[in-house]
Amino acid sequence: MIETIAVRKVFLIGFSILILNWVWRAVNWVWLRPKRLEKYLKKQGFSGNSYRILMGDMKESNQMDQVAHSLPLPLTADFLPRMMPFLHHTVLNHGKKCFTWYGPYPNVIVMDPETLREIMSRHELFPKPKIGSHNHVFLSGLLNHEGPNWSKHRSILNPAFRIDNLKSILPAFSSSCKEMLEEWEKLASAKGTVELDSWTYCHDLTRNMLARASFGDSYNDGIKIFEVQQEQIDLGLQAIRSVYIPGSKFLPTKFNKRLRETERDMRAMFKDMIETKEKEIKKGRSADKESDCYAPCWLQTQSKSKNMDQIQG
Repeated sequence: MIETIAVRKVFLIGFSILILNWVWRAVNWVWLRPKRLEKYLKKQGFSGNSYRILMGDMKESNQMDQVAHSLPLPLTADFLPRMMPFLHHTVLNHGKKCFTWYGPYPNVIVMDPETLREIMSRHELFPKPKIGSHNHVFLSGLLNHEGPNWSKHRSILNPAFRIDNLKSILPAFSSSCKEMLEEWEKLASAKGTVELDSWTYCHDLTRNMLARASFGDSYNDGIKIFEVQQEQIDLGLQAIRSVYIPGSKFLPTKFNKRLRETERDMRAMFKDMIETKEKEIKKGRSADKESDCYAPCWLQTQSKSKNMDQIQG
């Protein structure tokens, strides 16, 4: 009996310590650490809004984004208030040395050229920021890689931007532009004149040109990939506008399920296309065909040690 009571006491003490640890970490994450960072930043001469628990400046930022995007933009208007209204508002109110709050995380705004040069040249002290928990989906590639990983992916992409390879994509660009203009002519020929939203067509034009240049004969598969990527961008914007709570990515929410589905779809499509291109090259198909453009460049320059994840990332 005494032993049972002792075991229960040990269990309760251990459980209480665990709960207190979780509570302390939550309070530190939500309040203590942000307020401490705010104090340090103000001591260093930075100015900004006082930290508001959990949300920070996100609510105000989202509201400004909605208002800015709901208004028509004149041709002579400044693009910054439209693209980044809250950032523009913060710099006007707090000067060029300021900070904003992305949830409990401060974003420091630096506009001094000398300070920027130092930050960019000392990447070991100033690593790229990690936003949320879905970087591997939204920000994969050169944008998010550092060190040896960055060098590997840069070596894969470099051949595609040589002048001879850039020249080879001109026919792909020309075909896409011709298709768009022919579609406009058909719309205008029916009524003589036509008013249309050029943004939609320009968006499709960019997608079609990139698909032709990157995937050549697999153009339709490339279009499907860009459609999935567009959905991932929409999901990414949705994630950025909300506060990430640690561990929430493991919850079976509609957002998390759809995100995993798009990631699986992307990997499957890339894998199929890469394997198809590899088979074509092994069969002796020329890598200089205009319809192939970029795809064979990195397929031929990849080393055998690179796995599928590295190629896709």
